[in-house]
Amino acid sequence: MAEVWPIEQVVLVGFMGSGKTSVGAELALRLGWPHLDTDEIIERAERRKISDIFQNSGEQYFRTLEARATGALAAQKEVLISTGGGWMMDPRLPAMLRPAATLVWLEVSAEQALHRLGGTEARDCRPLLASPDPEATVRRMLAEREPIYRTADHAISTDGLSVADVATEIEMLLRSHQ
Repeated sequence: MAEVWPIEQVVLVGFMGSGKTSVGAELALRLGWPHLDTDEIIERAERRKISDIFQNSGEQYFRTLEARATGALAAQKEVLISTGGGWMMDPRLPAMLRPAATLVWLEVSAEQALHRLGGTEARDCRPLLASPDPEATVRRMLAEREPIYRTADHAISTDGLSVADVATEIEMLLRSHQ
């Protein structure tokens, strides 16, 4: 018999490179829940990569798709959702999943995010890093977004931890709320 959790959805939020997708996949396996990634949902629906959407249709169009994907997830129960790095910036999106969702912020430093994203090569696959100075962009974006990320229900620092370590910390946090 599957374990019954009082939490209906776990939503991983945080900056790009924080590990939302990797940790989400690992944690979903442990919980026995499906793992749904908003970026993957958008890419399947659009039949193109996020970078292509940003480049050819613009960020605003992408944010509209992100809201649509979130709305489709709202009624789902016992799912683990990984979001894009800017998902929390639109307060309507977390509100669509409340009160069923428990938001977990995967906190990451600028240095660790850049390392995980491949340093300056990150601009090739991460549209918002397509700048002459990706490090400055990451630092600026983190400073802007951190106050919003802090509104999540829980925070887990991911710096220096493996995917398994972060998944274990979140699993222990969830179990402590059973």
